[in-house]
Amino acid sequence: MGNSNIYFSDNFFSSGITDIFNERKEQIGSLDLKNAFSSSVDILDSDQNIVVKGFFPFLSRRWQVTDRDKNEIGMLKQRFSFLSKRFFYISQHTGEYEIKSEAFSREYRILDNQNTIIADFKRISSFFEAQDMS
Repeated sequence: MGNSNIYFSDNFFSSGITDIFNERKEQIGSLDLKNAFSSSVDILDSDQNIVVKGFFPFLSRRWQVTDRDKNEIGMLKQRFSFLSKRFFYISQHTGEYEIKSEAFSREYRILDNQNTIIADFKRISSFFEAQDMS
């Protein structure tokens, strides 16, 4: 699958639906940020069907990621680091990925277990751009 870009608006501190676009500015899906006071998000396809859900279970320090049928497919947790932001996503099917960013940076990189960059996220104006590196 070569490099491809997706774009979505930065409204992480509000609620509602945010469209996801491809490079041709075609809507390919949505992020449904349930409300500003809960920690949950649904990722929807272009027909508004849930593809993936993410949420914090009660009294947990990690995101649980499920498919549309509520089967757990992974979890996301933060690892504390002094001058960087580090997260780990552990997939039920494909292993562990590290998501990292330098302190105060607007760019995140996702690395596989061989330390190969598989995706970038960059903030460009008020939009985030995700680039698939595979």
